Amino acid sequence: MKTLTVQLHDGDRVLLNLETATTAQPHDVLNAFATLLTADTPSAPLPPTRISGKYAPLADHLSTLDQPAIQLTFLQIEHLLGFTLPDSAREHRAWWANDVTHSQARAWTTAGWQSSDVDLTGNTVKFIRAPHGQAEAPMSDKPHKPVTLVIGGIKLPLTRVRRIH
Repeated sequence: MKTLTVQLHDGDRVLLNLETATTAQPHDVLNAFATLLTADTPSAPLPPTRISGKYAPLADHLSTLDQPAIQLTFLQIEHLLGFTLPDSAREHRAWWANDVTHSQARAWTTAGWQSSDVDLTGNTVKFIRAPHGQAEAPMSDKPHKPVTLVIGGIKLPLTRVRRIH
């Protein structure tokens, strides 16, 4: 038995680092991944994402709606959440950006909505349904670095990404 190291790189960042004991050779594991990545058979759908965290009640509310858009006051949102929004929500339009690196935006984008038409003077925000397949906004406008799978020191660039809906 050998120890096989499997890593997933996103440019310079290591997203996954796993060591496992196996009798498989690195090229066999790479071939298995290549087969998996090029398979045209549909994957089983994943269960719905359960939104957690302090902004989950807002996401849960949005998830129950049938209309394509809704305008909410900050007071209505606070009532749903059970706590007062931070001062930055009233002072900075950027707080309402659809940037999934922030917990509040991750909640509504995961639920399939995007913020729009933020009125800091009137203390309102409009939420609109995200176009199909775009529930989560991109994390940045910067070009993505290639994702690479490294198995036993052999690098495999991942150029095909299959989204599961």
